[in-house]
Amino acid sequence: GEPTPELLVCLPKLGGKAEAARYVARAVGFPLEDCVSAGDTMGDASMLSTGIPFVCVANGSVDLVAEIHRIVCDTVHEAEGSGRTVSRAFKNYFVAREGFAAGVIEGLLHFREEGQPRSAQPIRALVISDENTAIEAGTQNEK
Repeated sequence: GEPTPELLVCLPKLGGKAEAARYVARAVGFPLEDCVSAGDTMGDASMLSTGIPFVCVANGSVDLVAEIHRIVCDTVHEAEGSGRTVSRAFKNYFVAREGFAAGVIEGLLHFREEGQPRSAQPIRALVISDENTAIEAGTQNEK
């Protein structure tokens, strides 16, 4: 069958979620390119600048979606001026159709490496959020 997502919950007292995500990824030995971050409010916006792929769930705030749009537009303008490919602007951001934990799972599936059979690549979820969201994400199984 399908692999069940693993859940690691981090509640940082100091620093933002971006710093916590980088710290925990290093501590458990996950390369940043193998991680996915997710959020729904501007409190999660610091993770947009980490280089870690980011999922904005469907119940995400208008401000967070606007910030993703601003970053993508800025990246497109920079790419056009330097001759780089524009597609790089979009590859680290995904806005899910589902909300809450289902949107996180949708994003994990979106960012999973293409070409791999689903059963060959387990999903590991790093959730840095409030306790209610972490518990909700932990109870969701992959579709």
